[in-house]
Amino acid sequence: MPPSYDDVLPGEERCFDITLTVPEGTPEGDVTFTVAAVDSASVAYGAQTVTIHVIVNQPPDCSGAYPSVAMLWPRTTSSWRSRSSESWIPMAIRS
Repeated sequence: MPPSYDDVLPGEERCFDITLTVPEGTPEGDVTFTVAAVDSASVAYGAQTVTIHVIVNQPPDCSGAYPSVAMLWPRTTSSWRSRSSESWIPMAIRS
């Protein structure tokens, strides 16, 4: 619920952020609803239709993953020297 705004004159604008949370168990797909600004006397001042695309949380697909020394220890030109195209070794840097 956003903060309350008192004494808003006609034509004035107030900006605020709201956080919308999809209820647990909501199926995957698009959910459309309306957000409305209403005062304590139930007078509506404006409404906006909102659509949220729900994606069900799933573990990542790691079927294409493979071990790689190059990914664990990426080569940088200042601290690594190549002994072959597949092998990297650390080297000291002397000035």
